[in-house]
Amino acid sequence: MPVNRDELQRWISDYHFWTRKSVSRFVCPILDQEIDEAFLMNGHLLNVALQYVPNKTVIQFGTIDNFYGSKTEAAFVYYMNLPFMDEYERLKNAYRRFVQLPDGSEIEAFFAKECPSFPCLEIPQEDGTVRKLYLRIPKDDPRLKDERNSRAMPGRTDQRIAPCMPSLIVGEQFMPSQWAASALKAAYLTDFHMRGYEVLVDPYRKVVREALSNYFRADGTRSDCPQYFQRFGNAMRLIAYPNGCGEFMPLPNTIEDRVALFHYTMDRRLFGVSYLFPIRNIDFGVIMPQGDASSDMAKVMDNYWHYVQTECPGRNILRTATYEYGTWHLGPEMLIDIPESPTEELKAHLNSIVKR
Repeated sequence: MPVNRDELQRWISDYHFWTRKSVSRFVCPILDQEIDEAFLMNGHLLNVALQYVPNKTVIQFGTIDNFYGSKTEAAFVYYMNLPFMDEYERLKNAYRRFVQLPDGSEIEAFFAKECPSFPCLEIPQEDGTVRKLYLRIPKDDPRLKDERNSRAMPGRTDQRIAPCMPSLIVGEQFMPSQWAASALKAAYLTDFHMRGYEVLVDPYRKVVREALSNYFRADGTRSDCPQYFQRFGNAMRLIAYPNGCGEFMPLPNTIEDRVALFHYTMDRRLFGVSYLFPIRNIDFGVIMPQGDASSDMAKVMDNYWHYVQTECPGRNILRTATYEYGTWHLGPEMLIDIPESPTEELKAHLNSIVKR
């Protein structure tokens, strides 16, 4: 779908307003570089594969949007959908799967309907069906003739491994740095959608922009992602604010409501802003560094890195912040304990609140 020319012109004017530089084309807010109109697209702020997320778009450089779509967002979507998958879906969508035979050998495995050229592990399902997981080795692989492994297949002549004897090892499809990259890109573009090219003159947004830009300019691979985003590992967290009745209060949605959460240390030093995204009816915050006119940037960044690099950062003072007419309007203070980052340990908690 072609971009709207009037909207395009508004972005060009906004760039001049904030930077005092004259341009004739759209400037990518991540690269700070002019882009030909032929390479522009209306990109979603949140990947629509997440489902039940706001369907808002903003003009973007298509190449960088596709780059992150292929390098990090598939992992992000898989991660966010993980609590809603059954065991088979999780196995099927995992990045890699291995079967460990009784002798300790680890063999890569894959799902298929029928693949008679490879040894097969049959996995019974609760509904009585059987899923076939194949080992990526020849049927005459000597490991299958090893006495320790053959005990797993007594009397079998069709090279089908007896169920439950080997161990299944799952390599999940995400690394924390991959979903941190995707989450930060969504937060940064949401900020751009709200504040325009003010993000280019904001020294705190520069920290995020440089990470996003450098990874793209280096044409980084998936395995390169930690080099650029590992230090942001816990930038995305579950934001759960109890209402005193054993339930959690629904929080605003930054994309729709232009409301975020400002984070303060216990001595009331501002250090971050969380952009709020409801994904599958769960409220997540993606934090970027934030200071005010009186802040010492070095101290702000020290507090920010402590927050994103700590599994459980403890108690924070939060204030809602609504962005209107170029200004943040702050709400009353809220004192909450920030829970752990949404990794394996939080799956049960995610499932417990998903239907609230």
